[in-house]
Amino acid sequence: MDDDTVNNENENESNNDNTVIDGGVAGSNSENRQSAAECDLVIYMECGEELQANGVAKQGTKISIGMDKNCKVGHLFETFTRFCNNHTATATAALRTVHNSNDCNLLVTAELEFVHMDVLMLSKHHDMTADACALMKGDCVVVRKNRSQERVELEQVRKRQEEMDQGYFKALRSLLPDLNGSSGADIIFDCQSKINGGQQVLSTVVKAHACIVARRCPWLGEQIKIAKKKRENTCINVITIPTDGDGDGEDHYTDNNAEMAAVAVSNTNSRKRREVEASFDEDVDGRRSDGAAAAEPDEKRLCVRPQRDIVDREGGGWLDNANARAAEVEAEEDEDIVQPAIRNNRRAVSMTSSNLGVGRLEAPSPVFTSSPSHNLLRIPLKNHSPEAVKLLLEFCYTNRCISLGQDAFLKSSPGAADPFPHGGGWPRFGEPIICMDVALAGISLAEEAKMSKFSLMCEIAASHLLRNANVLNAISLCSSQAMKTGNRLPILQKKATAFFASKTC
Repeated sequence: MDDDTVNNENENESNNDNTVIDGGVAGSNSENRQSAAECDLVIYMECGEELQANGVAKQGTKISIGMDKNCKVGHLFETFTRFCNNHTATATAALRTVHNSNDCNLLVTAELEFVHMDVLMLSKHHDMTADACALMKGDCVVVRKNRSQERVELEQVRKRQEEMDQGYFKALRSLLPDLNGSSGADIIFDCQSKINGGQQVLSTVVKAHACIVARRCPWLGEQIKIAKKKRENTCINVITIPTDGDGDGEDHYTDNNAEMAAVAVSNTNSRKRREVEASFDEDVDGRRSDGAAAAEPDEKRLCVRPQRDIVDREGGGWLDNANARAAEVEAEEDEDIVQPAIRNNRRAVSMTSSNLGVGRLEAPSPVFTSSPSHNLLRIPLKNHSPEAVKLLLEFCYTNRCISLGQDAFLKSSPGAADPFPHGGGWPRFGEPIICMDVALAGISLAEEAKMSKFSLMCEIAASHLLRNANVLNAISLCSSQAMKTGNRLPILQKKATAFFASKTC
């Protein structure tokens, strides 16, 4: 009894020194070998948690066990359990009542699981060799209590959470307007091309849904209104084509800016289209055919200026074929009046982004673009990086940001349901998975958008990302935000100051 106690104390001291305890040899053919180093394979069994209250199997303890290549892993597990039970302080008393193993602090192999490439258990892998379990010399196997029931419960919780998330996003999607029969975005945020550290970003655009972000973030809603108003102001004015009262079928077409006029060719009447084509075949010196001169008085002779990129809707060709049909006729009165190419009844052609595809000059507005998302409203956010905007959109959609870490979620939303129950599903064990520059950019965006909760989450995440290379940037941001918005970022400032002081001492 006293010898066991002394051995236990010595082994605990050696465990504190991060040394490895020799656990002997596994298998029935180990009579001639007493040390693990004498075997072909040496496996290190590390306790992933405290398995014994007053024994050797404490968290972090490493026990080396030797085995042959053909030895079953079940013997390896039983050797580990036997070694830990023999070196327990109460082993002598426990052996008298084996049936009460839990009360006597003894380990039972069936109640443990061994984690290497996969979870190994005595009931499933008892007769498998080391090669079958992908065990090689020097591998480390983590030993912990059996968690099979806990894994089943976590899987059920995960499925319920997934169903709830799908239902939430389905309901959220049903609130969106019908965007041309699709569920795509209707706005684009045009962000800056570099983050705070000067690193170039791959893409500067971020798509979003206007009705959601405008409701969740009033600042973004105001930016959307400004962009809409600007687009309306940059659209070309409506061009009106009146009908002549004499009934001669001539529609006189005027506009203040004749150079921006776009001529649309009607596809409803081929005869009228041929008349339009014939009007472009006039002589360069101003002479016209007798039929054309008789049909139109001298005082009403018009100057035809065919525009570039005029599409024939019916034929699909270009009316200004290599400038062969382009001609300019000077009127006798030296008046420049644009003759209409459409001879229909009174109509109005609205030169907006929806109908300028028929025929136009180069569009001066950024709304007119050849990209697939040309009809999306673009909102410039040149002072903020796209990664920070994505974080803000994630917060607007889900009221949380997984990439900011578990601590940011719990401290900013006390009492809220954890998206990963039992803390087992957070990426990187709950630490932030973004860089410091993105966290600081998120703080700047949140402060400008007046999203206090999102600002707090980014601040907490930034406090976990302090390093020697970014601590001065964090302190500088705290000072600048105190001057701009009055928010001194106390959490980040306190940790950054303490971190800087510890490095300078």
